Amino acid sequence: MTVQTLAQSFDRIERQLSRLWRVQAATQSINTDVSYNEYDYIRTVFELGSPRLSDLAAEMKIAKASATVMVQKLEKRGFLKRSPCNEDRRAIRISVTKESEQMFEADQEVFAQLITDIGSGLNKKELSDLERLLSKACGQFS
Repeated sequence: MTVQTLAQSFDRIERQLSRLWRVQAATQSINTDVSYNEYDYIRTVFELGSPRLSDLAAEMKIAKASATVMVQKLEKRGFLKRSPCNEDRRAIRISVTKESEQMFEADQEVFAQLITDIGSGLNKKELSDLERLLSKACGQFS
């Protein structure tokens, strides 16, 4: 077995995820016609749970005007919806649609398959160590 650099390993994992995602999308007729940037907006809204536009912009570290344009675009495409904020009449809450939720459910299936694929080549301790180390590495992200 040839030892790969981390960069090579991450590249292989990214490519495998892309392949799994294409298969998943084809077999479940899920709309995957979203760019990474669009997906990041949708996922951030999902994780924040109906944020105000200003909260979304702050979380993504972008200008509110940029967030407004993207949210309007994704709303027109059926991935996000806007509704009035109950606490502040001037604010708008953003939430994901059923189509976005289906996309995230498909993500979980893809991730489960990747874990199975990776886990088949590792023993329990190695898989546990990998999980611990990746969790530690991901803890460095803001």
